Amino acid sequence: MDKSWITKHRLSKDYRTGVKIFLDFAFSDIKKEMIKCPCQRCCLVKYKHRVDVEGDLICHGILPTYTNWYLHGEKLDFHEETIGLESESNVDNMLHNPTVENQTRNLLGDAFPSMDTSFNESASMPTDQSKQKEAFDDLLADGNQALYEGCQAFSKLSFTLKLYHIKCMSRISDKGMSLIIDLLKEAFEHAKLPDSFNDMKKIIRKLGFNYESIHVCPNDCMLYWGDDASRDTCKVCKSSRWKTRIVDDSVEEKKKKKKQQAAKVLRYFPLKPRMQRLFT
Repeated sequence: MDKSWITKHRLSKDYRTGVKIFLDFAFSDIKKEMIKCPCQRCCLVKYKHRVDVEGDLICHGILPTYTNWYLHGEKLDFHEETIGLESESNVDNMLHNPTVENQTRNLLGDAFPSMDTSFNESASMPTDQSKQKEAFDDLLADGNQALYEGCQAFSKLSFTLKLYHIKCMSRISDKGMSLIIDLLKEAFEHAKLPDSFNDMKKIIRKLGFNYESIHVCPNDCMLYWGDDASRDTCKVCKSSRWKTRIVDDSVEEKKKKKKQQAAKVLRYFPLKPRMQRLFT
């Protein structure tokens, strides 16, 4: 299907004809009354009727990176050449910025190996499958949304992942990353950045990068795990599981109300889902 109209001026005849072709394709299922609008303002988030989508596409233009219409019925093949999915005008950009679409698209393919267009919006869809599709749709929308208007180097998703990678490699604290995000949002108010560090973590969780927190003896004698999960002291060295604080009697009551903090924590990354990604 010819999609060269995507890069043309939105008032041109070719663009208007292309919009009608897209709408005919997206609404080919007569049961559909609303679809996610792919204009540069809605960014595949809002559901709208055909006439509203057509108006938005003419007024605001279609997302230039949304060249595979997966959310509207087109099959998405993660293993085909990425450049083949892009319009000709984006080829040079792809060659100079291979991480923009290539790595992000491959990452989504690894995170959702069984995702295909067989999913539908029926109420009979299993709960787990429905949640998986919702997460995939959200990530795909972020991946198709430019960081800011005219940006070709990063999508909202790729920039968020890059920022989180820098945090991990540089060992930046959660508070420090929150301050960085606040500064970026203040300096670049039109950029599509996460609202907070918590929102950034929600995006990461959708990709399956989760971990389990396991309390550890401060002297590394044992894990508070399994049958030992409820212990308060180490069965080897008798050290306390919890952090100790020196407080006076006037704040003793407040201390009792506070949640105890573990003296040491191990972050365990489950092996099973990562193995499944390698061999699925």
